[in-house]
Amino acid sequence: MSFYIYVFKEAIDKLNGRNLKEALREVREGVRNKAIYSAVFDKKVKTADSILNEVRQGYESLGYRVVDLKFETKKNFVVGTRQGPLYLVYEVGISWDPILDLPYIPASSLKGALRSYMLDLCKKVDNRRECVEDVISLFGVPIRDDEIAKLVFPDSKSAEVSDEGSEGLAVFSDAYPISFKEKLLTADIINPHYYKGGKVVENEFKVEPVPITFLTVSPGVTFRLIIALSEEGEKYVSSLSKMIFKTDSYSLVPFITLAFTMGVGAKTSRGYGEFDLVSGSLIKGVSESKSRKAAKITWGGKK
Repeated sequence: MSFYIYVFKEAIDKLNGRNLKEALREVREGVRNKAIYSAVFDKKVKTADSILNEVRQGYESLGYRVVDLKFETKKNFVVGTRQGPLYLVYEVGISWDPILDLPYIPASSLKGALRSYMLDLCKKVDNRRECVEDVISLFGVPIRDDEIAKLVFPDSKSAEVSDEGSEGLAVFSDAYPISFKEKLLTADIINPHYYKGGKVVENEFKVEPVPITFLTVSPGVTFRLIIALSEEGEKYVSSLSKMIFKTDSYSLVPFITLAFTMGVGAKTSRGYGEFDLVSGSLIKGVSESKSRKAAKITWGGKK
């Protein structure tokens, strides 16, 4: 039985017609004990690695430049806190793939984190406008047109982004765990002090700690991510490298390395989601990649 199905089965079997508080405590304990048993996930992470090999080969055959990345969790990690089967049990979830039966990092989360980080870097360069244009062309349209304008113009002039080509020139796969040192998941706890019944407790003498246990991805788990980049996309990467790092490079790896040190996923302000890059390679495709239209910005257009 997969872990995904086990969680739902435990919840249905034990929460039906019993004292909710007692039954929930029993379900949480059973799920935690199964989750931290590493043998449950040993074969599954190997399967994920094999599937990502096929993803990489598929992008290569289409002629994309492929960035193959492996990165390791430095601390506990959680993403998709309101998703997945664990949310049903713990009220704090993890993005979970029901087919591979593994936690994963959605491509949209990774792409969004890198795009946001690179837009922040644009604020520090001399040619901010060109930098923002290149990031939008590379990653697609992340925000409303008026918010794009605010990144460049202090007086908030309008900006319009082309309807065509908003998909971006970089294609991200979901990231999956492919190995772990001790265990894939580990138990964690948060302890809200200043809320009671959904309301803020302002009197220090009325504070009542309410421990909430949940599961996170453990430190020492290696994730793998595949990024496909078109030939045109490489030109934007080179342009951004010159503006930000003062070097001529076609690799996204330096940007990704810095972004990962800032944290990915939920609760990054509390130290969750920091990664170390284990390896990163760039593979050139064997044929011409299919064209993808880059998003273009028109400054000062109508809102």
